[in-house]
Amino acid sequence: MSEPVAEPFSEQPDERAPAPGVVDLLTPAPAALVGGKAAPLARAAAAGHPVPAGFVVTTADDVDEQALERHLAALGDGPFAVRSSAVGEDGIARSFAGQLETMLGVAKGDVLAAVRRCRASALALRALRYGRGVGPVAVIVQRLVPADVAGVAFSADPRTGERDVVIVEAIRGLGDRLVSGAVSPEAWRIDGERCERTRAGEGPALDEARARRVAALARALEALFGRPQDIEWAFSGGELWLLQSRPITALPAPPAAIPVEVPDGRWERDDHNHVPSPLGWALFQPYPRAMGETLRGFGLPIERLEARRIGGQVYLRFVMQGGDRPPPPDWLLWLFSRLAPEMRACDRRARALLDGETYMTLLDTWKREWKPDLRRRLAELDVEDPSTLEDDALLGRIDAAIALYARGAARHAQLHGPGILSLGKLALFAEDHLGWPAAHAFSFVRGRSHATTAAQRHLAALVHAHDDELRRLGRAPATWAELLSECPRLGQALSEWLDENRLRMLHYDPKYETYGERPDLVLSVVDACLAERARRRGASEEAAIGGAGADSSTNSCAGSSTDSNSNSNSNSDSDSDSDSDSDADSNTDSNTDSNSSAHPSALLDDARRRLTARRFAELERLVSRAREAYGLRDENGVDTISKPTGLVRRLVLELGRRLELERPDHAVYLEPSEHRAALRGALGDLRARIEQRRREESWALQRRGPRAYGAAPPAPPVHLLPDGLSRIVRIMEWYERVEKPPEVAPEGPRLSGIGVGRRVIEGRARVLDGPEDMGSLQAGEIMVCRITSPEWSLGLGRVGAIVTDEGGQLSHPAIIAREHDVPAVLGTELATRRLRTGDILRVDPIASTVDVLRAAPRSVP
Repeated sequence: MSEPVAEPFSEQPDERAPAPGVVDLLTPAPAALVGGKAAPLARAAAAGHPVPAGFVVTTADDVDEQALERHLAALGDGPFAVRSSAVGEDGIARSFAGQLETMLGVAKGDVLAAVRRCRASALALRALRYGRGVGPVAVIVQRLVPADVAGVAFSADPRTGERDVVIVEAIRGLGDRLVSGAVSPEAWRIDGERCERTRAGEGPALDEARARRVAALARALEALFGRPQDIEWAFSGGELWLLQSRPITALPAPPAAIPVEVPDGRWERDDHNHVPSPLGWALFQPYPRAMGETLRGFGLPIERLEARRIGGQVYLRFVMQGGDRPPPPDWLLWLFSRLAPEMRACDRRARALLDGETYMTLLDTWKREWKPDLRRRLAELDVEDPSTLEDDALLGRIDAAIALYARGAARHAQLHGPGILSLGKLALFAEDHLGWPAAHAFSFVRGRSHATTAAQRHLAALVHAHDDELRRLGRAPATWAELLSECPRLGQALSEWLDENRLRMLHYDPKYETYGERPDLVLSVVDACLAERARRRGASEEAAIGGAGADSSTNSCAGSSTDSNSNSNSNSDSDSDSDSDSDADSNTDSNTDSNSSAHPSALLDDARRRLTARRFAELERLVSRAREAYGLRDENGVDTISKPTGLVRRLVLELGRRLELERPDHAVYLEPSEHRAALRGALGDLRARIEQRRREESWALQRRGPRAYGAAPPAPPVHLLPDGLSRIVRIMEWYERVEKPPEVAPEGPRLSGIGVGRRVIEGRARVLDGPEDMGSLQAGEIMVCRITSPEWSLGLGRVGAIVTDEGGQLSHPAIIAREHDVPAVLGTELATRRLRTGDILRVDPIASTVDVLRAAPRSVP
């Protein structure tokens, strides 16, 4: 069952009387007058909870300066805390956390300016498409609580959705460092009679008695408001104060088990799509069909590629021509592969494809035909504000956007061919004629997926172009309001970029957010650019002084690096997409082990010495082809997958608003076939239906299924196949080899995976549940996550290294790591379950290992 909704302040103020300009914070008032942060505080105070005294500058058009001065005088000399309280802020759908201004320690004479700055932050959001719904902004002014200890508390577990657990996080002093993500807090888990410290943070902040007091306050506020609450609190001189209470946004539903029914055959887990929403699953359907057709076009004897959800997770299965029969005896396979008409046709297709390299023509087809077509269709569907559409028109637009996604997914599947086949041909040539490990092929394409870093490079170029404004400010802007007011030209340029890219998704499923909904990530790029400038400037000054110890190897976002090569960060001042050698080619590295870290110049020198002139010319041609095709996979994904998904999400959010769901984005838990009936009210209790699906999703997310179900069929002896089939099967076996992570032990101090990069990094772990958490990354941290998509690239300018559960050498996290020149170990299977935020890790991509050098305390007595 869905939880009751408590909206006690939804009524509008009396329009016949002018709205008062300033009101007492502790006097209940409608949210339309005092905003979404102040109204709950007033209600909490009325219920007897300890809220610091203060007042609210209301949403009235003008600030009543005289009334403000009177209320300010009643509060005393300060210092003060000044916080925004927009009408749309701190709701169940979105908190707008970090997007609106909060200023602590404000002097009495500066309060009016701080109030105006808070209001400006809402205007800045309205200038962006993210700002829809934030509404008019009120401002809270309170005497600052001189906190000994401060923090946050959740009356349900925000990661698992458990409702009988309270999570308390605390730091010594004011809580702004915790809310901003600048520090790792002490953490407590209160579960019934159990109360334990689960993370030490900077050092002891609470004892058990105080942790229980905070937990009791969180539970009381949940009971008051009728839903789980996220509160901010502070202790001062032994007294506990409530600073804020809001619904926990994006709270997982309590898990509900799904029957795990495994169909016959061999099924392998698809880690990129993992646990899709019902809408995401519907969008995914055309892709396996198109991918099966693409592989048949390679000449492989495949009938189709099937997809199923097993235990809520996506699994794939190849159905071969003739079904799942075991391969015949060798003599019969040799004969059958040469005489059977269908096998002869496969061999002809494979030979024509590989010898003629016809797959390379898709690069031109993509640029001339497919990309312009997809962009035109997207623009036609995205011209109107969805709220202006009649119901039938909205449903038609959703159907058209889903059809556009299907068209893009088919193109995306077709465009896998150039990258896989060109790299595969290069790898097998090098293996056959030079004895190189297959992974060495990736050394030649590092830095060639220009689209992967294009967004960040473009933003870096904008920052550089407006460096004069940033120098005057002296730091990175903390909010969009500050950016637009203090750096107006840069703010305008970044706003225009964000508007052009607002439909790009953070991940594949429409349940995730778009760039337009996460403008904070753009600000994080500005911050990363400035941090990189400061690092380079410091390194140059140290070198000029004669500091041989200047570490020119350190990535702008890295922890300590044990490699002595120079490294150019991806935050380049240039936005060039030229095909010149990447910065990776300017370094020297003698490593030639099985990792993809061998330097291409050294490899080519080795090949020149060992090959005939004709063979070496063939190697150079294959390298050129691989470099030409490598970047296409990520480059096309923006137009084939990301933006069409973003358009579907934008339209379905409008559907969710019309259905008056608890959150508009809960509409992704409806199937497209249910949309019309839902609008007609013919589906019964929509909230109950959605809640059940969310609970099943929670269960699937918390229980990763095995990598595969069913026994793998024996591989056919490649040497018995005719030439074309033999070569294409070898390429696909190579692809599986470089993509398949090693088997890992469930326990042990070391994680193993697939290494990408040439530098060993030591640094602090930051475990992310998903792309929505990227804003919490701090400079130099090692990002630990399940997997990434190309669109995560925008938030990676400050990352020291990447560790993932899933992925191989041709996966998106590998491409991102190579393009950003960030060390990575992928496919560890267990990283997000075994590692914790705050662990100090050693990431060694050369050995393909991750070690915990110092564990963040799990429990402190």
